[in-house]
Amino acid sequence: MKTVGRASVVAFLLAAASPSVAEIYKWVDDSGKVHFSDRKNHNVKQEVVKVKPSASDWSGFDFRGMRPRPAIMIRARAGRR
Repeated sequence: MKTVGRASVVAFLLAAASPSVAEIYKWVDDSGKVHFSDRKNHNVKQEVVKVKPSASDWSGFDFRGMRPRPAIMIRARAGRR
């Protein structure tokens, strides 16, 4: 019984986090500045932007060659002991 409950919770969370239900709105203000939002504003004319999900080229941080600094060194530089 617990397995069925957990599976249904996981399925619900995956469905709720689906990017297919998200909409991005675009509008231009009076000064010509372009704005984007995930919320619809009924006071301005907006258009829905079609976003194609794709893999990112961003590879994150390169931690090679970095070594952790002991907390005692960090406190000493801050003037605390």
